Amino acid sequence: SSIEQAFHLELAQCMSERGWLDLSFLYLGGEPVAYRYGFLYNGGFEDWRTGFNTEYFPLSVGKVLLMFLLQDCFVRQVREFHFLRGDEDYKASWQVTEKEFLHPRVVRKGLVAMLSQVWVPSAKRLVRQSLSGSKRLAPLLDRYDRWRGNK
Repeated sequence: SSIEQAFHLELAQCMSERGWLDLSFLYLGGEPVAYRYGFLYNGGFEDWRTGFNTEYFPLSVGKVLLMFLLQDCFVRQVREFHFLRGDEDYKASWQVTEKEFLHPRVVRKGLVAMLSQVWVPSAKRLVRQSLSGSKRLAPLLDRYDRWRGNK
């Protein structure tokens, strides 16, 4: 969506101004076939977004680019590599340990604030867990995640 594109442009500009933005591309025959972008911050790489041309899926171009990026991080002596956004299967095979990122929130008193900041996200997680266990509904959830950019 145009709102999401505007967000990513603003995010990239802000991170670039601070010297944190890191863009990586894999080219085949002069054509970009995979990309990753993230941020180099405080000795770590924060892996934010990835994508690839699905025509090249059998060649695992996304994984090839990830391998090159990890090698580059070793050369640059990056201490940690954090896979952000999502729990795709490939992340479990590449990461050594899991690290939980916490996002504390301060919420005003009141029913509406509690509903919007505490109960609704918890209910969303429960619904997602229930749907992912269903053979009929899990594919719909996967499509929704891809559409939203979560996979």
